[in-house]
Amino acid sequence: MRDVCLLAWRSLSFHWLRNALLIGSLATALFVPAVVYVLVQRAAESLRERADSTPLVLGAAGSDTDLTLMSLYFAGRSATPISVGDVDAIDPQLATVLPLHVRFHARGRPVVGVTPDYFQHRGLTLSSGDAWQRSGDCLLGHQVAAELALRAGDRLTTDSETVFDLAGNYPLRMRVTGVLAATGTADDLAVFVALETAWILEGIGHGHTSAGEAGTESGDQPHSTAKPFTEVTEENAGSFHFHGRRAGFPLTSALVLPRDERAQTLLLGKYESREASSLQLAEPDEVMQRLLGAVLKARWFVIVGMTLLGLSAFALVVLVFGLTFRLRRGEFQTLRRIGASARRLAAIVACECVAVIVASASLAAVLTWTATLFEPYLLRWLL
Repeated sequence: MRDVCLLAWRSLSFHWLRNALLIGSLATALFVPAVVYVLVQRAAESLRERADSTPLVLGAAGSDTDLTLMSLYFAGRSATPISVGDVDAIDPQLATVLPLHVRFHARGRPVVGVTPDYFQHRGLTLSSGDAWQRSGDCLLGHQVAAELALRAGDRLTTDSETVFDLAGNYPLRMRVTGVLAATGTADDLAVFVALETAWILEGIGHGHTSAGEAGTESGDQPHSTAKPFTEVTEENAGSFHFHGRRAGFPLTSALVLPRDERAQTLLLGKYESREASSLQLAEPDEVMQRLLGAVLKARWFVIVGMTLLGLSAFALVVLVFGLTFRLRRGEFQTLRRIGASARRLAAIVACECVAVIVASASLAAVLTWTATLFEPYLLRWLL
């Protein structure tokens, strides 16, 4: 058997370029369906897990899909705002409510206004730094901190909403107080601030500083000495205040966590009975099941298509081997003359084929495993 393996190895190494192309083609044909299946499966599990942990979402009436994507994944179109009063109207004996404000961005990352209860609900912990201490502070998701190369003590400025609106609100220069531990969820991609900070971004709150630096730093109209952003500092933190009634302050949505199934049923019935209501209670689990149903169906079409391509590639490999063996007829005749039996020749050919197939499958497995190492980045692109 050693002589069979040696002859097969000599043949494969002599025609290394041909065999490398065959191995690469077969590995690609195996890798693409495998990585699509694995990534989509893991993405679906991640989405289901996040949706399962959030029974209900309160928001403006409209698309429950947009509301769910904005509230759970901080993605999609901006939702019509609701008010703090709408959230406070939910009986605390029926559910715990976690308000959200998701409208602004900082260097392309969503700025999410939350209360401290949100971190407890999501199981978020700090990997470095401390929690925010005042308005204008922020906590960075793990991936945001890595991509922007920021850490506690650095500054992060929000993006301008409109370039040409000179009367609009100015960006807020926020102090980074900490970085959250990685979770592999949408929380890694967000910048978290207190609701008061989000309302400063809305223009509801502003402060007052000295006359020489009032301008944009205090939220008033800019002049020649003003900075091109608002900033909460040790000097002006105590002067920041809000205009209007808190009950009217805007929120994007709220995560609603019922005490039990009975409370959830009562809440759903309450909001469904309001025919002309401007609010809705969405069930993220049902929304994601609906979305994932379509995604998983599309996945199977992709996998079937890739499998057919793989079979075509395998057929081409068989054809190449067949043509190669015909070209090697003289080599086989020489082996027969020196005593090799037909059975041994067949063993050499089989050994070459098995070696190419095993090498292709191994390369495909390594590529699939490597892809899982970059799963967060691939899932971000995939979703």
